[in-house]
Amino acid sequence: RLPFGEGGESTSEGALLFLLFAQPQGLHRGALVMDDSEAARARFSVSEFAASSGLGPVQASAYVLVAPTADVAISDQAPHGGDLPSSKPLAFSSGGPLQVDPRLPLTLTQALVKTSSTWPERGLTIYDGAGKQQRLTYSNLLSRAQAIAAGLHAQGVGATGAAGAPGSAQGAPAALLQVPTLAEHFATFWGCLFSGTRPVTVAIPPNYGDAAHAVCGKIRNVWHLLSCPPMITR
Repeated sequence: RLPFGEGGESTSEGALLFLLFAQPQGLHRGALVMDDSEAARARFSVSEFAASSGLGPVQASAYVLVAPTADVAISDQAPHGGDLPSSKPLAFSSGGPLQVDPRLPLTLTQALVKTSSTWPERGLTIYDGAGKQQRLTYSNLLSRAQAIAAGLHAQGVGATGAAGAPGSAQGAPAALLQVPTLAEHFATFWGCLFSGTRPVTVAIPPNYGDAAHAVCGKIRNVWHLLSCPPMITR
C-alpha cells in the first residue's frame, strides 16, 4: 500500500523510493512496501527484496520527497500565491537594490560610442565566403554608422524622441536590411540604431526575380507583416 489517499494526496511525510522491477509471467501483485523502520532501511538490499518477492531486476527507480497535505496551507505572504508549510517560517532572499554605475552606457549606441572611445583600434575581424579577412575597427564602425544614420534621416527614415530614441527599439519604425557584405551589414545595422530605426535582418535570396523561392517569400511576408517598411540595400 502506498501512502496516498483516494484523491492522490500524500498521507505521510518523508521520502519514497519507487522501484520498477521486471515482472515474471504469472506474477500478479500490487505495490510492495518494505518495513519503513530505520533498522530496515539500513539493511535493505534491492536484490534480496526482489528475490524474496519473486521479482526480476530493477528497470527504473525514482526518489520522491512527500509531505502531508494537511500541513500545507496557502499563505497570504507567499510569493505568487505559492504553497508554504504553515508551521515553518517564510523563506526570504534578497540581493538588495540594483546598483547601476552611472558611468556605464544605458543603450547599445551609447555602448558603441564608449567602446570606440576606449578601444578605438579594437573591433571585428570579418571573413567572407571565400575566406578573405577584413578588419572593421570600432572607431570605423562608429563613423560609418553615424554617416548612414545621417543619410537615413535625410531620407525621412528613423525616429527620435522618447518613443524612438537612438539605441532603443521600443516604438521605433522598422527597416528591412538586404545588405550583401558583413562589413556593410554591421555598419547599416548600427546606423539604423543611431537613426532610431529598428533593423530587421532577412536573408538575401540568390535571385530576387524568383518569386517562388522561399527567401523571397520570407521577405515578402515580413514586409507585409511590418506594414511595408523601407528596405535598405546597396
